[in-house]
Amino acid sequence: MLTPLNGLAKRPRICVTAHMGNWELLGNAATLRGFPLISVASPLANQKVEDLFSGIRETTGQQVLPKHGVVKALLTRLRDGANIGILLDQNTKPAEGGIFVDFFSLPVPVSAAGASLALRTNAELVFGFCLPQPGGTYHVHIPSRLMPQLRDGEDMKAAIQRLTQEIAKVIEAEIRERPGAWLWMYKRWKYVGPGRQRAQYPFYAKELPQ
Repeated sequence: MLTPLNGLAKRPRICVTAHMGNWELLGNAATLRGFPLISVASPLANQKVEDLFSGIRETTGQQVLPKHGVVKALLTRLRDGANIGILLDQNTKPAEGGIFVDFFSLPVPVSAAGASLALRTNAELVFGFCLPQPGGTYHVHIPSRLMPQLRDGEDMKAAIQRLTQEIAKVIEAEIRERPGAWLWMYKRWKYVGPGRQRAQYPFYAKELPQ
C-alpha cells in the first residue's frame, strides 16, 4: 500500500528517512507515485554489488548520488526545485559535518546536512518510512513534515542545531512506535557526547579524538 504523494504542491523537498523497514524500496516507491527522488548513498566496497544496488535503485527513475562531496550538488538541485532523499540515523563525525543532538536521551552525532540544506533553500522536510505489512506488502508512512525557518534572534548555526534536533526527535518517535522495524544492529551510540561519562554509553562507545 502506498500513501499518495502526487498531490503535494510543487516545491523543493528533502525526504528524510532512517534504516527502518525497507528504506531501499522507499525511493523507488516515491518515484512511482510522482515524487521523483535524487537520493544520497555511500558507494559499496564491492563494485559488483554496487552495480547491482545502483541498478535496482534507479529502476523507476530515481537518481543516486555518491555521498562524498555531494552537498554542493544537492544545493544546486534543490534550488532547481528537485526532491532529495537522505537517511539521518547514523553517525557523522563532527569533522565530517556532524553535530551532537539528543537521541533516546543520549547525545549522538548527526549529519547537519538535512537541516542546513533545508534552511538554505527553503525546502520542506518530509519524513517517510517504508514499513512492512502482514502478507509481505509495504506501506509508505509519512508521519511528519517540517518547514525550515529562522526564528527571531536566531543565527544560522543555532537554527541548524535546533532543526537537526527536531529531525532526530521525529526519527526517535518512529522507532519508539515500531522498534522492531529499525536496524538495531547498527552501533548508533558509537561516540561519547560532550560532557557525558563513558559509563552512560553502550560498551562499544568511544571518545572522539581531539
